[in-house]
Amino acid sequence: MVLTIDTNAYSALRRGSLNAKKRMEEAKRLVVPLIVLGELIAGFRWLKR
Repeated sequence: MVLTIDTNAYSALRRGSLNAKKRMEEAKRLVVPLIVLGELIAGFRWLKR
């Protein structure tokens, strides 16, 4: 299964969601759209300030 993740899925994983972890572990491939990468990078930069 190919799983496309968004910022909400990433956040759930970081918060320790067992459901998110299980779904990502079961996937044969994880896809992160470019816009999601941009959102995550912007968030990481904001947190550093």
